[in-house]
Amino acid sequence: CIYFLDDYLPTLVKIIAGYGVIETCPKICGYLNKTVEIDICESLCDLVGVDEFWKIFVLNDINPFYACQLITACDTPKNPAANFLTIGVSPQVGISGDSFTIDLSIQVVNSTGPGQFALIIYYTKNQSKYMTFQLFEGYTPGLYKTNFDFETSKNSTFTNGIYPVTVIMCAGQCGTMYSSILNQTTTQFTINNPTESPSPTHSPTPTPS
Repeated sequence: CIYFLDDYLPTLVKIIAGYGVIETCPKICGYLNKTVEIDICESLCDLVGVDEFWKIFVLNDINPFYACQLITACDTPKNPAANFLTIGVSPQVGISGDSFTIDLSIQVVNSTGPGQFALIIYYTKNQSKYMTFQLFEGYTPGLYKTNFDFETSKNSTFTNGIYPVTVIMCAGQCGTMYSSILNQTTTQFTINNPTESPSPTHSPTPTPS
């Protein structure tokens, strides 16, 4: 459901905004172009019925996670909860162009439902940041490990210095009004590029007289 709506939610919003109340699931979904997408759309619409289905796509700031929960295709736990136990980076020190792996261990206290991890890398030179997201389908209570890979580039962005990293775990789509932050933590890695040695200078060879 989430993967489908990640691609087609804007299209469904546009269809319903353009045509208003549509009486049946096949009519709403029939405006999609491909048979597979139409079949998925109809199966989701049938879960709640057309009267509830179209109302979901006129909500303010609707997103794939919350839409799938309203459609009842995804779980909606009442009190999702998780603790971060450990976080680490490997390698801790590298050079520009290296890949770094952030390892995270989690204790899930209450089922989370679908959500996202947000990974934020803070660039020390220009005070900017890079953000990426990783979907998870839902955790039940227990202990888990996950990791995130981040590849640096051989350019002026990754000069020597310390690069703070923040990892956030959200129930739902991070940063939206329908989500909640389950936990967050920080770590860091260091870029230490070797200093190039100056080229040796050579004295001119004297010519014989």
